[in-house]
Amino acid sequence: MKPLLALVLSVAISASAAQGCEADLLLSKPSVVVLYTPDRELSQAERNEPGFTDFIDDFQTYQMALAAALKGNRQVQYLVTSAPCVRLKGVQQPVSRKALGGFGIVVFVPGKPPAVFEGVATDADVLCELHRRLPKAVVAHGCGA
Repeated sequence: MKPLLALVLSVAISASAAQGCEADLLLSKPSVVVLYTPDRELSQAERNEPGFTDFIDDFQTYQMALAAALKGNRQVQYLVTSAPCVRLKGVQQPVSRKALGGFGIVVFVPGKPPAVFEGVATDADVLCELHRRLPKAVVAHGCGA
């Protein structure tokens, strides 16, 4: 899975650089960021695509599970944003929401390359990736067990 994350990250960063994306959000501490496209920016054609409703339902289900798992966690900030770009301290190029197909999740720990999930990612996948990058992070899943 690590090569896939690296590939997704390089594509997301390259695409945001090509778009000349200005970062709207700067992260400087361990973070899990859920990026989404607001409804007002979705066309009727996008909403009518086969599977879109199921995609949004899954995205929101896993987002709520992440929020519950990270609630009160003082080591990791949890953010949900529609910001077009997110800048990560120590990473040269921002991550663009557009490069993620409008929806995705970024796991960021300063000093380490970020993990970028395009589209839907399960709460278990995200929490386990957070645990790999920040072992002292308290996560609800038995990662590495």
